Amino acid sequence: MLYLVFFLSGVSALLFETLWFRLAGLSLGNSVWASSVVLASFMAGLALGNGLAMRRGPRTQRPIRLYALLELAIGGAGLLLVLSFPGLTPALAPILQPLVDHPWLLNLVRLGIAFSLLVVPAAAMGATLPILVKALCADERTFGEALGQLYGWNTLGAVVGAVSGEVFLIQLVGLRGTGVVAAAVNVLAASCAMLVSRSRESSSTRPGVPRVGPDRLGRQLGPLLVAAFLCGANLLALEVVWFRFLQLFVLGTSLAFALMLAVVLLGIAAGSFLASTWLGRDHRADRYLPHVALGAAGLAALTYISFEPGPGAPWAAGTIAGAPRCA
Repeated sequence: MLYLVFFLSGVSALLFETLWFRLAGLSLGNSVWASSVVLASFMAGLALGNGLAMRRGPRTQRPIRLYALLELAIGGAGLLLVLSFPGLTPALAPILQPLVDHPWLLNLVRLGIAFSLLVVPAAAMGATLPILVKALCADERTFGEALGQLYGWNTLGAVVGAVSGEVFLIQLVGLRGTGVVAAAVNVLAASCAMLVSRSRESSSTRPGVPRVGPDRLGRQLGPLLVAAFLCGANLLALEVVWFRFLQLFVLGTSLAFALMLAVVLLGIAAGSFLASTWLGRDHRADRYLPHVALGAAGLAALTYISFEPGPGAPWAAGTIAGAPRCA
């Protein structure tokens, strides 16, 4: 049931994220820099939510109930943003217009505005995963397995949200209607979580995973945090590069963007399920992480090398998906 709940959470999250990025473009600009600062603000909110969950989560005696409240907060704040963004455009234009000739200051102001608007729903989204992991972990050995399953189901839900919103929901009910649908999915996820909470936490609360901090990791903590930081920076940078690179070969429509995002999310979901299964069979599978990271880097480089024009390469002889060949 909790996997289904987190699947629904992923559906709602991508519906809201798609709407926020569309509407934020109207208020803050549709340039590459404007889109980047909105994305950075959203990711900063997620990081803030993770940090708050790390500090407060271990003290939570009823994590599933707290998760349900977070889902309600996401739905309420997310829908309020969707309804409010159109009215912000005339208010923000006088603030941003004088800064057009000062790009760095303009982007700094954009970052502050976007973070202020997205901080509540994004932070709530960021806190949901650690809270549910606590609810599913019987002991420390099951931590990786539970994390992989939850992240995998959540990412699969994100695929459904990204594709369904772009393919038919926005055309069918409009931007505001899609926001209402996303909020309704949050309410459904929260309701299901409350049912689980009543039947599970009222009788007995499963012990959460012991807090892993400096006292447990010692000297390993710093390098692990640096590695996690670099992995996150690399993944988001690659996503931006992939999307811009593929637009050389595929028409840059919103549907094409949604499909490219869905492919990336499917890959993340597959990796999450694979890692969960691997850790279920070998609790020390994390020792292979450097090899996996090195292999991923090699594959990423290989894909770009394979795009070099040559005899027989389809993109060297004409067009792909309706886009003209670029020199």
